[in-house]
Amino acid sequence: MAGAAATQVEQPTYFVEIEQIRRAEADTILILLSAVDQIPFLGGMDTACLDVAAFTFPNSIAQTRDYVEATRAMAPDNNSDFRFQLWETTLESDGANDFNLRYTSRWSEAADPTGWAAYHAVKILLETVLAVGTTDSDAIIPYLESPETTFDLLKGPGTSFRPWDHQLRQPLYVVPVGQDAEWIRSQLAARIGIVRYEATLPAYGGPDATSLLDQFGEGVDNSSCNF
Repeated sequence: MAGAAATQVEQPTYFVEIEQIRRAEADTILILLSAVDQIPFLGGMDTACLDVAAFTFPNSIAQTRDYVEATRAMAPDNNSDFRFQLWETTLESDGANDFNLRYTSRWSEAADPTGWAAYHAVKILLETVLAVGTTDSDAIIPYLESPETTFDLLKGPGTSFRPWDHQLRQPLYVVPVGQDAEWIRSQLAARIGIVRYEATLPAYGGPDATSLLDQFGEGVDNSSCNF
């Protein structure tokens, strides 16, 4: 690692940090800023003509197509060519295609990760209450923590909650940004077209799905998050 720098929340400019990147001759940078701060940072890189591959933190808003378009407009040279997402509206496997079609048909919006997450959070809670027959947390928590409990979230096998940190085991998706794709806010097909599905991380399936998904996050022996 060539270096690291801390910033303030909603810092107006990042020219000091950008100059540090230039002096360090970094090949790649990881930007762990909020969605609000990522755009001015990338825009500052454009202004400073700093051509370094940048990977941005994929918080929920930063995974939406409106946000991707905002970064394309504000930082045409330095916005990320690839992004990591919880969901992608061009997914077709494991029932994803049906969900995406129903979502886009009803709302005339892409099924971005925020929409997928909100829907399935409610679905998980409903299925759990129906399974245990009560809304009592003393019954709900053991059910969610059970190794036998899995949920069909249209992501394939193994989606379940880790008992040691309560994180949801689930794959992520790699999506390339269509840098030259035309953005027309009033046309659904154009909005969808600036991002597309390319790969699943990890590439998994079968009886080892749960152990493969546990590659994301710390194991039970190393986790500092305890409930």
